[in-house]
Amino acid sequence: MSKEITLAIVDTYNGKKFPKLAIEKTIEKIRCKKILYFSDSPLNEGESFYKINKIKSLGDYSEFVLHCIPHFIETDKLLIIQWDGFAVKQELWNDDFLLWDYIGAPWLNLDPKIT
Repeated sequence: MSKEITLAIVDTYNGKKFPKLAIEKTIEKIRCKKILYFSDSPLNEGESFYKINKIKSLGDYSEFVLHCIPHFIETDKLLIIQWDGFAVKQELWNDDFLLWDYIGAPWLNLDPKIT
């Protein structure tokens, strides 16, 4: 399958060691046409850097991912990584993943008040 993939990461934590590692490890395993890095300071690792305000909550992050990132995507697919969630095992990649609109981590409902 010849879908083009944009890789994006949104990270405003102090220190850039882990987002840098996440990008490096992912592009070793998955061919991405473009890398978008949204942060308060650049990495200078070949990514397209976009300066943003500090992300202060999960709500801020979700709002940014849902309403801002789509304006920057020029490829068929988007892969969003995080400093603690990125491609690890190339042998487990399957191009069939690109047939889906969304693939995410399992959601565990640990709060009995949420139904």
